[in-house]
Amino acid sequence: MDTRQNSTGAKNVAGVWYPPQGFLAGVGLYRLFCDGSVDDVFRLDNECHACPLNQDAHNELLAHSRRYGLVGPVQAHDARADPAATRTRIEATLNACRYHKDSGRAAEVLCVAFQEHFFNGKTRAPMPPVSGVSEANRGSVGLLIRADKFSFLAMGDLGYNGEILVARSLPNLLPSGYQLVVHKINHQGSKHSTVDHTARASLFSETAFKPCIVLTSHRLQAKPEHPDPAVTSAIMRHLDAEPCVALFSNRAPMGFAPANHTRVVTTGAHDANLGLDPFRSKLVDY
Repeated sequence: MDTRQNSTGAKNVAGVWYPPQGFLAGVGLYRLFCDGSVDDVFRLDNECHACPLNQDAHNELLAHSRRYGLVGPVQAHDARADPAATRTRIEATLNACRYHKDSGRAAEVLCVAFQEHFFNGKTRAPMPPVSGVSEANRGSVGLLIRADKFSFLAMGDLGYNGEILVARSLPNLLPSGYQLVVHKINHQGSKHSTVDHTARASLFSETAFKPCIVLTSHRLQAKPEHPDPAVTSAIMRHLDAEPCVALFSNRAPMGFAPANHTRVVTTGAHDANLGLDPFRSKLVDY
């Protein structure tokens, strides 16, 4: 797979190539993989914008490839004589793998957000900026993994303004009558996630967003990195309102005693298994 700068003719420009913004949003990645089309999409797009590598870039790419045991460095392609036709081929490949609610597929790995764009179940659209969240973070990948009744949503570092768009799109992304089973809180429950501090609202306020299991990762560093208190409060309110369970990995969140809630699992903490039976029974349901 060729990863080189998308260049428009500058003589000595070469580096890492990025595809068009949001081009994978709405694409069923499992279908794309099963069709054997992943490499073709990247190769063809690179050929639309190919530029030769200068010697410095060639050496850097070679060193990188050796360091990580990758195949390479890749060879420069000649630009396609008809890039418009090549782009049409790429779009046709992606469109064949785009999500359709009535497709009847039993399993999906759907890209719901990519490079500051999200997918609402029908079309791809840009996400609004989030104060305090860098463009690099807003470009994180959001994935919805589904197999029959089971579904798992992870939204990277989209920030609340991006997350809420995906949450509101769930009726278009899940089979009729199904609800989200697992939601992975992003960015270790940072203040940019889950909660709108100005409107005092949260993702869990949305009618379509009622996950049965909530996961929050705290990493494994020596100094605890707790979720933002507002994020923790939103999760606890969701537990009080819905028959769901929560898993906090590594440590209990700041200011929260796990013994106070029988539907919380806090790995590595005192009474860590308090909510394990409800957690296990929820999984068995699916």
